[in-house]
Amino acid sequence: MKLLLILMVFVLFGGQNAYAQIYKWVDENGRAQFSDKPPPAKVNESSEAEQSNILITKTKSVQAYPRTSITLKVRNLLENKEFKALNAYLEKLQTNVDYNIAKEMDLFTAYYAFRIEDKSYEPLFNAWIDSTPDKYTAYLARARYYYGLGWMVRGSDWASETKEEQMQEMADYFNQAMIDITAVFKITDQSLVSYTTLINIANMFSKDRQAAAAVKKGLEVNHASYMIRTTFLNTLTPRWGGSYKEMSGFIKVSLHFIKDNPKIQWLAGEIYADAASMSYIQDAPNAAEEKYTKALMFGENPALLYQRGKIRHKLKKYKNALEDLNQAIEIYPEDADYYYWRGRTYIKLENNSKAMADMQYAAKLNPYAQKISKLLEWLLITEGYNLRKSGDKSSAVDKYNAALRLNPNNADTYNRRARVYIGQNQNDLAISDLDKAIELDSNNIDHYLLIDFVLAKSKAWKKIIPYWDKFIALNPDSGRAYRERGGTYYHMGDMKLAVKDAKRAADLGDLAGKEIYERYRSRVGQ
Repeated sequence: MKLLLILMVFVLFGGQNAYAQIYKWVDENGRAQFSDKPPPAKVNESSEAEQSNILITKTKSVQAYPRTSITLKVRNLLENKEFKALNAYLEKLQTNVDYNIAKEMDLFTAYYAFRIEDKSYEPLFNAWIDSTPDKYTAYLARARYYYGLGWMVRGSDWASETKEEQMQEMADYFNQAMIDITAVFKITDQSLVSYTTLINIANMFSKDRQAAAAVKKGLEVNHASYMIRTTFLNTLTPRWGGSYKEMSGFIKVSLHFIKDNPKIQWLAGEIYADAASMSYIQDAPNAAEEKYTKALMFGENPALLYQRGKIRHKLKKYKNALEDLNQAIEIYPEDADYYYWRGRTYIKLENNSKAMADMQYAAKLNPYAQKISKLLEWLLITEGYNLRKSGDKSSAVDKYNAALRLNPNNADTYNRRARVYIGQNQNDLAISDLDKAIELDSNNIDHYLLIDFVLAKSKAWKKIIPYWDKFIALNPDSGRAYRERGGTYYHMGDMKLAVKDAKRAADLGDLAGKEIYERYRSRVGQ
């Protein structure tokens, strides 16, 4: 079927000699050239490495973040229900693409921003459509939202490891997306984003004829759309039932339109890129790095720079990884994963402050990614600890507060913040935090030991006992807990119960409890 699909597209768009070799060289003016004919002899004398050096340049280390983000702007307008302004902004981006196809990435970025992995946003999209039912932008945005929810419920496991219920729920969301795409086409047939969405959904359901029809119509809208072409090219990869021969044929046809959209040259590296991803899956990172490097000979595709950066991070080539990720972000500053992996790289390079900044920005771009929030939480906790050790208790509390906003159910963070409060002599706040820590993690003796310490400072012995009663009820074989409770009874003057608990601690093998038991016995004359 994949061969039939690509033949249909080639017939429609004049493909001949579909599997001819693709040549690439750099002319005397430093411009990349592509053709199915060999390059001039003089040009061909330069080595592959020299050609690559012309196309791929090192970028300076940057840490600045965009003053205006398309993703953040679109989400802000949506959340504030500024639907008219949102329609106007999306229509402006579409107009820009109508005049210059090289600007299509801005348009796609705006609609990708609606991939919000939160089911509670559905009423917002419904309200948008209700307020402007004649605007295709609202239907298309909701289609992208449903498409994202489909992938969210499916998860990222292999199909063989995914439950049938998840696959069905994904299909249901995709069908809802298709209904909205149909509504879009009733208003306009000029939306490139609609066609790429159709291609992706058709490919998921193995509906090759529908995918071919979407490609045909999308390229009729603009034959130089990189996004239409790269989306379709992905359906031709071996993992989706295609082949590198089919990919090569479609790439050859596409390269005729480079003058209209220079990004199309990136397609020439996609076969190497797919082979690189397979090498990575097969745990061959060195081979993957080499193949991504070959793919990047055909242009500075930020997605491939990002992928090579990840590979180099795995290979512990952290400085090289940082160069790749810096470059990817400089070219395309809207992808949260780019910042996430650069942040991880900064951690390895012992620059947690830059890692923190990257993770905070990544969390803005994608507040739904657990991997981002977890790493940001870890960075905040680590920074809080360092600030406490340096004596900056107020700033330490600020970091722990931020960590708890991300994850209000982390008992360890409450314990850490309690230690800062103790250092500030704010014992009531410390006790409150430790109560919360015990509520969340009732079997962790460290919380009980610390609250024992705080209450003992004010000799509130009677308040301590219930804490140890609770812990012992949950952990009846803890010699340390009996020893601690026995010590509290000792301070209360109840030697009978102190001896009893000390003996129980000794019987459970607690060496310190055994020493205390002998000492208590001598005092009461046993």
